[in-house]
Amino acid sequence: MNFDYYYGSECEQFSFYRIPKVLFTEDAFSDISAEAKTLYGILLDRMQLSAKNDWLDDDGRVFIIYTIEQIQEAMGCGNKKAVKLLDELEKKANLIERVKCGIGKPSLIYVKNFITGVSKRHSTECQNDTPSSVEMTFRRVSKRHGSNTDTNNTDYSNTDYSEFDGLATSDYDELVDKFGKEAVDYQIRKIKSKHYKGCMNKETIQKWCQERKIQVPPPKKKNSFTDFPQRQYSKQEMEDLERMLLRRGLGLSEEGDV
Repeated sequence: MNFDYYYGSECEQFSFYRIPKVLFTEDAFSDISAEAKTLYGILLDRMQLSAKNDWLDDDGRVFIIYTIEQIQEAMGCGNKKAVKLLDELEKKANLIERVKCGIGKPSLIYVKNFITGVSKRHSTECQNDTPSSVEMTFRRVSKRHGSNTDTNNTDYSNTDYSEFDGLATSDYDELVDKFGKEAVDYQIRKIKSKHYKGCMNKETIQKWCQERKIQVPPPKKKNSFTDFPQRQYSKQEMEDLERMLLRRGLGLSEEGDV
């Protein structure tokens, strides 16, 4: 079968499963199979449908129902393989949690937030960073994670702060109310452009906004004493004024009389 090429923006017309890139770059997930990571991306996709339909438990946690048969169909595998992949995500990676609902009923699946554990490992370092020393942090983080030659920075997209970076919409709105949209967006752009992993959270952005606010001097106030229109005097006018003041100081009249 021959396939055509993509032209222009044609690649944007399809739906895609999103597999978090951090699952392939973080050491914590290095021993997880690629098939299990793919299944995690499929389960994440189902989470959106569950959240839209308000499938929440009493604690407000989103759950999904995805049967073994559905996994077999999606992954193109047999029953044993589907069970093995679920066990790998739950018991080995701790990325999901299954709750049995009784004989003959499908289990509830809780898809866990993968970024939580990753953020905790970096949060201490990020919290101690200041805008003046942030470049050193980037070097240390980059050394651990290896070179990232992806100039488009696909780790984090502009619309995924809440879902993948630990920055909820409510946190963003609170930061904007406190520091202003320009200041908050500046820190977000910096984190994204410099690939500061684990720093896209309320605590780090708030700390950096506070420090930047202190470092940026307030605009100088105008001196009301000198805040009046300035007149330019010619050389001749300055000489005439000097002679007039000198005469007054000597007690002379304008005509030179005593």
